[in-house]
Amino acid sequence: MNISNIRVENINGKPVYIAENHHEILPAIETEFNQTRHTPVMLTLDHHTDNLKAFLRSGMEFKNFSGTALEAVKLLRHDEHIDFAIQKNWIEAAVIFSHVQAVEHHPKIKVICSHDTPPYPNSPDKQQAFRHYADQVLESNFLKSRFNSAFNSFPDCLMLDIDLDYFHTAAGAAPLDNDFFYRLIRHSRFVTISCESIWVKLLKLEGETITAGSLLCKMLEHINSATRKH
Repeated sequence: MNISNIRVENINGKPVYIAENHHEILPAIETEFNQTRHTPVMLTLDHHTDNLKAFLRSGMEFKNFSGTALEAVKLLRHDEHIDFAIQKNWIEAAVIFSHVQAVEHHPKIKVICSHDTPPYPNSPDKQQAFRHYADQVLESNFLKSRFNSAFNSFPDCLMLDIDLDYFHTAAGAAPLDNDFFYRLIRHSRFVTISCESIWVKLLKLEGETITAGSLLCKMLEHINSATRKH
């Protein structure tokens, strides 16, 4: 399969779509919908997600747009692709596990960020509390708590959307207890990964050597482990 600007992997039967920028995964969502006619709930792991209306920055009206997802990507910015996919009925809704509280309101985009989440540190001497938090972001207890804030049970149809700037430390991408993360992977019909190389570099904590490339390799290892038949 060839989708412009998207790398496509099939890991033990699990479709995985990889793009550089978050909004560039939109054609993958369109492709999956066209193939399956399923409308999943999007579960996103992201440092911060703007829940903005599609084409807000470009001035285009959604009702006047009749192009493909690939054409839409050129006009979408700052996570507007999520609203676009919802309006197209390619996804049912979106739930975002974020490190930053939402500013805007969207009826079908729910941002989950605990009120006791420490603020991202603006200087190296303030990183200790946030580092402890950042090391936990894939641990089962961490993910379960946020999942239970959004869902009563697992949705019948789910897609897992991972933005690599969700990770600020190497430990954060290597949980000691990966059971719930692996359950999310197995339950998802497909997985999308946004590399966001610049933001990974900017947001990693002092002394960390993570890159978008190293984090991507780690996520692919997790997907392989979660889906491998024993």
